[in-house]
Formats: sequence, structure tokens, C-alpha cells
Amino acid sequence: MRKQSQKEYIESIYIVVSYHSLGVFDLINDAITAVNYRLSFCLQKKRSVFLIFKIKMSKSNEEIYDEFYELVNMTPSELEDWLDTEKSKNVGQDSGDGEAIGHKSGKKIIEIKRTKKDDLTDANYDHMNKVVGYIKRHKAQKPDGDIKNSDWRYSLKNWGHDPMKD
Repeated sequence: MRKQSQKEYIESIYIVVSYHSLGVFDLINDAITAVNYRLSFCLQKKRSVFLIFKIKMSKSNEEIYDEFYELVNMTPSELEDWLDTEKSKNVGQDSGDGEAIGHKSGKKIIEIKRTKKDDLTDANYDHMNKVVGYIKRHKAQKPDGDIKNSDWRYSLKNWGHDPMKD
């Protein structure tokens, strides 16, 4: 049995607050996660002083594994069947080659779920952490009304989570 790396995954959240000459604090961005160009843009604004708070959150492989299996509620065969549908192929942001990012992610999720825990690599844990983040963010944007046939649900299903199972 191969010993798993104890590499920690760090998510940086930047909170940028502007102090204008009138003494009023405005929240410019409540979360900038590793988006340097936006951070640089904010720092270059004139006549303002910016206070930047960086919060680091670390997760162990075990925490990532637990969250992944808690949130990814579709079996590999369910996800495989879903990814073969036109509805699955017609949602999400194009990755540049004609296939959506979420659709590609779904294929990786199938591989991960069919891999024994002791055989998971750092790349697998990186992707699992990405999946956890996406599902959490997307669930928080639940639309009003019936979700059964919504692009919101279809996108989540591409990432291995069917909100109709919640």
C-alpha cells in the first residue's frame, strides 16, 4: 500500500476594501481567489488606499476525500449515462475544444470514483478539491422555481451532483 502524500491544499481568499478620501469603506470584491489581474487592477486605482486581507484555508487529503464523496452523489454508471445525453453536452462553459469544462470534469470524476482510495494521486485530489468547490458555489446559486429541467441542475450533474437527490 502506497503512503499518501500529506500535501495540503490551500485556497486563498482575498478581501479588498477601499478607503476613499471621504472616509467611507466600500467593499470592492468580497472574494478574489487567485485572480491576480483583478487584484492588480484594484491596487492601481487612484485616490484610494486599499486594505487587503488574505485568508488561507488548508485541507488534508482526507478532508477532500470526505467532502468529495459527500457531495458527489451520482454513481459512476449514473454519471456515465448522464454524460452521454445531449442535455449534458449542451450546458456549461466551453473548454476551448468544443467540450464543456464540466463535461470533462464528469469524465475525471468517473475515473476517480472507480479508483481505490490508496491509489489516488495528488492530481486526483486536486481535481476532487476543484469539484467540491464548484458544487458548493453552484448549489448556493439555486434558481427559484422548478429545477428539474434547468441548466443549473444539468450543470451540477456534469460535476457529479444531482440536486434532485438532496
